[in-house]
Amino acid sequence: MQIFNEINARKLKETEINVFANFFNNPMFLLILVLTFVIQIACVEFGGQSLRTVPLSFDEHLICLGIGATPILFAPLFKVIVPSSIFKPLSKPSKVVEE
Repeated sequence: MQIFNEINARKLKETEINVFANFFNNPMFLLILVLTFVIQIACVEFGGQSLRTVPLSFDEHLICLGIGATPILFAPLFKVIVPSSIFKPLSKPSKVVEE
């Protein structure tokens, strides 16, 4: 899920629906995505008792990949359906009362 959250975090504005726009323009981002993927697979497959993991089958990896991809599907829907105005109060700095 971390990989898909990294992809979604590229486009945060409500008008930016397509998270894959200009996806291949940043080689450093792509390198980080690949490293994240490789490290996560290595941790699961070889982490053993130190990371409290057990190796997964190929089918289990695919299921995890499918579940992890849900943010890619729901983030654009969330941007379209939920109005951004409900989050405006969260972005205003709170007033500090000095005594």
